[in-house]
Order: sequence, then structure tokens, then C-alpha cells
Amino acid sequence: MRIKIRKPDQGTILLFLLPILTVPTVNVVGELMFSDVAVAILAPLMLLNRNLNFSQPYLKKIMLLLGVWLVGVIISDAVNGTSSDNFLRGIAAVIFFGLHLFVFFVLIDGKKERYLVAIIGVAFSFIIRWASGSSEFSSADLAETPWKMGVGFAFTLLFTACIGILVKSERVKGKALLLLSPIHLYLNARSLFLVTALAGIVSAFQLKVRSEKTRKMLLISAVVSVVVVFPIATSIYGNLNEAGVFGEEAQEKYLKQTAGGEINIIIAGR
Repeated sequence: MRIKIRKPDQGTILLFLLPILTVPTVNVVGELMFSDVAVAILAPLMLLNRNLNFSQPYLKKIMLLLGVWLVGVIISDAVNGTSSDNFLRGIAAVIFFGLHLFVFFVLIDGKKERYLVAIIGVAFSFIIRWASGSSEFSSADLAETPWKMGVGFAFTLLFTACIGILVKSERVKGKALLLLSPIHLYLNARSLFLVTALAGIVSAFQLKVRSEKTRKMLLISAVVSVVVVFPIATSIYGNLNEAGVFGEEAQEKYLKQTAGGEINIIIAGR
């Protein structure tokens, strides 16, 4: 479906600004992003607005899972004897993350053009972080590998937004993402490569599954891919890395990660 550009309303403007407000911070009982303060104010105001849609797919389930996560954080910190500062910091992190999700879900309300604006806002936030040399981008690692540490993510989001506007076919969009993904791997952004490639595959090879037999075949194919294809891909990637194809820095990092004899799969802990 092609996305039409319309005159922005208040919700659309907020969706663009909120990601950018994650860049500046303020000290209010600890360091908070400006967006943390914004969503803390917006969330209760939105709950009082009866014109907003709160019965969106996945919203209640995601809030429930966040509640389970919060309980898990409290229990694990209590068992481990975490310091009170870190204990409160962990709880606050989950709560503010939940507020961000709630505000974004309600404002987007299933509208593709609003989702697109939010994506562009996130991309700009990464570009601003990198260009301004904020604390997240001050280390040598971030300076030497900007593509891996944010620039590549921003470029991918903007690329996705552009093809969302210009291209009508979902399959063509998927193939465009597949063509983009090897660039991430070459520039040592393995996680971004994997996410982009998987998103491209899902979009490029959309299947309408109606029969139970087809569903089972797809499940078996997925299991085989995980058990067989991933290890082969990992082995090929490892050999190329050891040969220095992805550069000296990537080679050194790979050798350090595998020094203990553990298998270094591309998806790592993710």
C-alpha cells in the first residue's frame, strides 16, 4: 500500500519530535531524556481523552508483558541484593519504556503515515546523536565504526521510509531491503544486516497460507533453516572474518569473541 503525504496534525508532529527528544537530557532525580518527561506528561492526559483509541491490537498484551517484566526486575533485584539506586533505576527504565510504547501506540493508531513519520523521527535522532558527538558517540569504537553504532540504522530507516512513499509493491520493497543488507555486513553491522535481511525476506516472499499442510511445511522449513542454514552461514562468516575480508578491526573483535571456544553465531545474544 502506498503511503500518502498529508498535512501534519498534532499527533503526527509529536510522533516526529518525541524520538528527537531522546537526544537531550535533563537531571531530574537522575538523568532523564526530554522524551521521558514528555511521555510522563502525555500519558495521563491521553488517558483522560475519550477520543483516542485504546483498543488497538497488541497494546494490552504488550502492556501486560511489560508488567511481567517489571515484576521480574523487582524480584531479581531483590534476590540479588541490588543497591537501592540501581533498584530504582531499573524500575524507572521499564516504566519509562512502557510509557514511550503506550504514547507511540495510541498516537500512531494503526495509521501508516504516522508510523512513517515516527520512523523518520527515530532516524533523525540517531543522526543528531552522531553529528553532535553526544556521550553515546564519544568513545573510539563509536567514532571508528559510525555505521555500526547508529549511522547505518538511521540510513536504513530513511531508506525504508523513502521506498514506503515511492514504491507501491510490498515485494519490491522487500527485495530493495535484501539488496541493502549485504552493505551492513560488509561494514561490520552484523545485527543490522540480519534484521534488514529478515525484514526483506518477509516482505519479498509474502505467502498466503490457507491450508494446515502448508503451515506445517513452513514450520518445518523454518526449523531446518535455524538448525542447518544458520550454522553454515555462521561458519562462512567466521572463515571470511578470520581471512580479514571485513577489515582488521572486525577480525580482531571476532577472534576475541571466539577465543574461549564458544560458537560466535551471527545473531549472538539477540
